[in-house]
Amino acid sequence: MKYKKNVLIIVPAYNEEDNLRVFFEETNKIIQNLEDYIWEFLFIDDGSDDSTWKIIDEISNFHKSVNIKGVRLSRNFGKELALTAGILESAEEFSAVIIMDADLQHPPSAIPQLVQQWELGYQVVTAQRKSIRYSMWREIGSNFFYFMLNHFSKLNIRQKATDFRLLDKQVVKILKTFPERNRFFRGIVDWVGFKKTFVIFDSPIRIGGKSAFSFNGLFNLAVN
Repeated sequence: MKYKKNVLIIVPAYNEEDNLRVFFEETNKIIQNLEDYIWEFLFIDDGSDDSTWKIIDEISNFHKSVNIKGVRLSRNFGKELALTAGILESAEEFSAVIIMDADLQHPPSAIPQLVQQWELGYQVVTAQRKSIRYSMWREIGSNFFYFMLNHFSKLNIRQKATDFRLLDKQVVKILKTFPERNRFFRGIVDWVGFKKTFVIFDSPIRIGGKSAFSFNGLFNLAVN
């Protein structure tokens, strides 16, 4: 009997009531075809004030055949801390974790590519957008953020790289040792090393709700 590896999908969600059901359906459809793995979802409700938590509970109760867990944060701490909470909550039994957003701008169809590269020996597989369609102010904020980051730190992060990535269990083990809570998650993952590669994807249009993008948030991350 072939040994099956456990893979955890960590999904931070803030006010995603319009997207969660479709996200789960689309993602579950993809992973059901990857039969050599045991899959589990971990939703992190980052202090939503809509029906996000209720929908997570409904999905979990309705889809008993799928391993689904949820963590509800006491308030909105921001995506970086939500990702940290997901990593800390992940058990040692998982061979890898995949981090992705709930708005389908991280397309589930890219998951097989992430897994394929991992099986080739890469320990950090990052999904990179082929193109980005931002508003003028978000484009300015993004350019400023990466300018600050790459010029005043030891990091060199690709601007079109995303938080959508697969992390091997060895990477997760190291991330759990970091004491920082006010962290730039993507930067820490790039800083810790390990064997890395990228997969390219087209970013679809957000299907519902609105982005939690904040210029002030990006500025604070850059400064910290």
